[in-house]
Amino acid sequence: MNQSEQLLREFFTALGSPEYGYLMLEPMFIYGIGLGLIIFLFALIVKEPKSQMLGLILIAGCAMMIGPYLNRRGAAEARIVQVYQIDQPDRAEGFIAKTKNRRNAKWLYYLTAAVAIGALLVGGKNKVGTGLTIATILLAVGTIFFSSVFHYNEAKLYHPNLRAPPASMQYSSDTLR
Repeated sequence: MNQSEQLLREFFTALGSPEYGYLMLEPMFIYGIGLGLIIFLFALIVKEPKSQMLGLILIAGCAMMIGPYLNRRGAAEARIVQVYQIDQPDRAEGFIAKTKNRRNAKWLYYLTAAVAIGALLVGGKNKVGTGLTIATILLAVGTIFFSSVFHYNEAKLYHPNLRAPPASMQYSSDTLR
């Protein structure tokens, strides 16, 4: 077996594992909802109903992926915590806390999906539709923002360089010149 076949086999095996599965779903909350929002806003400006539908479907579909994401993350938690507790117990505690935070915020994703579906069904031709359109835009922006904050806090667990450096290492305006 050559190296390419080995890499493909490892990749497809990893796709079935919860540890990698939840990482594959995570970008949907920032980039998927963000792309849906861009499509939706552009379609609103140019008054293209089919593209508006596409944007709303993308927003709702990506927001609803919170369920499979949390299921995969929950399934991965025991093994990830077990690995971290060997040499970095603070990471294990951080992972558990961040999983709890995400579970507590799942309502935002489901609300975003529900409002986007409502906007899709009602359309923007009356006051209810206009309200749902505005609510979808605001919820999508909020969901992207909170997903980005969650992602940043999670990234600090994996990438210590993102944590605040000690005072002796902080940059000043003189070091940037």
